[in-house]
Amino acid sequence: MHIFKFTTAEHSNALKYMKQLDGLRAMAVLAVLWTHYLPEEYWLFGIYWGGLGVRLFFVLSGFLITGILLKSRHYVIQGQQCSLFAIRQFYIRRFLRIFPLYYATLALTALIAIPPVKETMAWNIPYLSNVYFALQGRFHGFIGHFWSLAVEEQFYLLWPWLIIFLPSRLLNHCHWCCASIQDSKFNYGSKSSCDLGAHTKCMRYSLSWSSIGLSKLS
Repeated sequence: MHIFKFTTAEHSNALKYMKQLDGLRAMAVLAVLWTHYLPEEYWLFGIYWGGLGVRLFFVLSGFLITGILLKSRHYVIQGQQCSLFAIRQFYIRRFLRIFPLYYATLALTALIAIPPVKETMAWNIPYLSNVYFALQGRFHGFIGHFWSLAVEEQFYLLWPWLIIFLPSRLLNHCHWCCASIQDSKFNYGSKSSCDLGAHTKCMRYSLSWSSIGLSKLS
């Protein structure tokens, strides 16, 4: 049985609302807030919960986005949609969902001169904040969260093309690449990443493929 629940609307690429995911989102938010606003001595078991919260956000995002793309792929295979139409519709929905709020936030923070928004605008506008932080070797407090948005957008640039166009046999082998990227992506910027890696490495690799819905491709 497929793990995704599709809507009954004909040719709709949307997924049914899954209220249980709201609980996971709440856990991720609490984990990030716990780490940001409580001193390190209050972190339970000495674990960097903020890093786990961000991981959970990425897992949920990958799960939902891949579900949408797999439904689009199904319609393409059945001849109900063309490949480029599916790609176009995906990007239109993503852009309308993310771009207005993101660029309004950039404009507002630049207007009220929150540092270092203006100084890093050339990196923030094209969603390259994560590259900027990697080159700097550190995060900048007020714009530190932009790195996760940048990773999401870069994920959107590649993933739809792989899901829609790769043959199933190649898509099934793609998870090794995903696991490798995930490992390197999450280790950067994590406080006590070595300690955290010891606790979560096994969990990451066991979740990375099934969580985005590709463990049972037909």
